[in-house]
Amino acid sequence: MTTRKQQLSREQINIKREVDYIVRRAAERDARVVTLGPLVFFSTQTGDAWLLDPSDHLALCLARDGDPRPVNISESEGTFAIDWEMTYQISGDRFIVADRSGQSRTIIGYPMREITDAIQPSPEMKWSGRPQVARQIERPFDEGHDRLLGRNEPCWCGSGKKYKHCHMKADRTT
Repeated sequence: MTTRKQQLSREQINIKREVDYIVRRAAERDARVVTLGPLVFFSTQTGDAWLLDPSDHLALCLARDGDPRPVNISESEGTFAIDWEMTYQISGDRFIVADRSGQSRTIIGYPMREITDAIQPSPEMKWSGRPQVARQIERPFDEGHDRLLGRNEPCWCGSGKKYKHCHMKADRTT
C-alpha cells in the first residue's frame, strides 16, 4: 500500500473536488481512502465510491459500478451542506447501508480495514483543516460474494430477498 500526504491550504479544500477525485478512482477500479476533516471518501475495485460522515453514521453513494451517481452538495466559504441518502454501519467485513425508507443492504468485499482506520484515525491524524491521507489499497477483490455471504442472509444487491433466492446462482457462474 502506498501512502501520500498532501498539504492543502484552507482555500484549496473543496468537497466537490474530492468527490470528483474519488469518483474518478472508482471509474478506474482503483481502491482509495481519503479523509477530509471528519469526512471519509472511499472508492473500491468494484467501481463503487462513497462519502461517509462517521460522527452521525451518514452515507452518500457517489458511484456504483464505475458510474457516477447524482449528488446534492452545496458549498460556500467555510460551510457545506450534503443531502445524505443513507445511514451506514460496519460489522466486521460487512458495510451495511439503509436508505430513508429503512430498506437496507449488506455489501461484502469493500476494504473495511482501511475504511475503519480512516473512520477511527490515530491521534496524530486528527483534523488539522487539511486532507490527511490518500491511500491506494492494494488488495485483490474477491468476485465470489457467496464465499463471504451466507445463503440465508439478505442479498448484497439490496433487493430484500435472501441471497440464495437472488444472486447466489449468478455469482457462482461468474
